[in-house]
Amino acid sequence: MAEIREDRFYAEIKPDELVENPRKEWDHFGTMATWHPNYEFGEVQIDRYAVQEWFDENLKNSGAIWLPLYLYDHSGLSMSTDSFVGRAQHAEWDSGTVGFIYVSREAALKEFGGKYLTKKKIEKVKRILQGEVETFDSYLRGDVYYIAIKDRENDGEIVDSVGGFYGYEYAEEEAKGMLKEHNRQYLLAFKDESDWEKASAEADTDEGVLARYNELQLIP
Repeated sequence: MAEIREDRFYAEIKPDELVENPRKEWDHFGTMATWHPNYEFGEVQIDRYAVQEWFDENLKNSGAIWLPLYLYDHSGLSMSTDSFVGRAQHAEWDSGTVGFIYVSREAALKEFGGKYLTKKKIEKVKRILQGEVETFDSYLRGDVYYIAIKDRENDGEIVDSVGGFYGYEYAEEEAKGMLKEHNRQYLLAFKDESDWEKASAEADTDEGVLARYNELQLIP
């Protein structure tokens, strides 16, 4: 569990216990087709003894945009569109290709418009597919978080909370934004209008006013 402290309120970031599988419970642009003797990851299951045949029939000459899927299975699971070899321990033995994530030519054109799949459009599609895999990877690794905003002056009472942040950096960024807004609303609630006007007269922006308010030590 991590804490971020700012003025009266502070944020606790901890693993979310109510996690949704983004491939089963969310809408997604790409389709995952996978094969594995022990796991079923994607929307399409491929016979692992007939991968080449499936690829030739469904992707090879279809015009679809696709990326490979690699799985790292070592004290937990991780998925990526790039090989784990050279960047994860024992990846030479504990990782390998397990499928594809793809979007049909028709779906890509429907999303981005036009009659042709330009290089720019293809790159946009690939970025979306990579983002979907990164989100699924966060799910597999348990890298999903819950944020609670607490009031230090009321025995840590929870004043706001939300979960479902996939990736710690994203959760931390959102927690800081939530803290800023709660502290801003707290300061705006002060009844001493003359002090607020004084701070307002000395700064040109909301952030400057709040900073000056703190400098004047107006928080009781």
